[in-house]
Amino acid sequence: TMSASYGHSFFAIRHRQEAAYDEALHHAQRAVAWFPFYADGHREVGSALLSRAVWDHDPEMKKEYAAASLDPFEKAAARNAYDLLTRFSRSRAYSLLGDEETSLALLREITAMAPRQLYYLKQYGLKLRMLRRHDEAWDVFQRARALDRRDTMVQANLELLRSRVSMEKLPPAQQRQRRRREREAARAAEAAAQPGPETETP
Repeated sequence: TMSASYGHSFFAIRHRQEAAYDEALHHAQRAVAWFPFYADGHREVGSALLSRAVWDHDPEMKKEYAAASLDPFEKAAARNAYDLLTRFSRSRAYSLLGDEETSLALLREITAMAPRQLYYLKQYGLKLRMLRRHDEAWDVFQRARALDRRDTMVQANLELLRSRVSMEKLPPAQQRQRRRREREAARAAEAAAQPGPETETP
């Protein structure tokens, strides 16, 4: 029944949080067996496998667990297309498998579906920054900043990106500041290139 499936899903989450992944997988599989139409059971099967992938130190086993998690996540998504956690978990699995473009596409879908969910917006920005897509990351973190101006993680990422984004992305005052720093750096480089007394020819 659905209530039995729900109960096993609850215990799967609890065991997974305690890093008891075999027990978590057992309860998740029991949840699916009791009520295969319930998306959460499939998601918890995937989550147990993904957790093993995240924490396994063997690179091959990490990929094996990540790959195995995709099928239950896709089954969960087929039963509940609006579950953001399932999409996010799939994004993490693809990232562990080295498919960063698919991982990024899923994050983009999530932020389109829930544009005011700050956590997922930050994860999207971090992924873009990791992929060195600095202008896009800047735009995403600006959206995050509009939701919460006190978020220190958002502020830190904007500071990191400030020297990497295109000039036109910056406010006028910061454009002038960057141009000044660039002129000073150019003058310093030119001065350093001039031969000193010990290198001058007689």
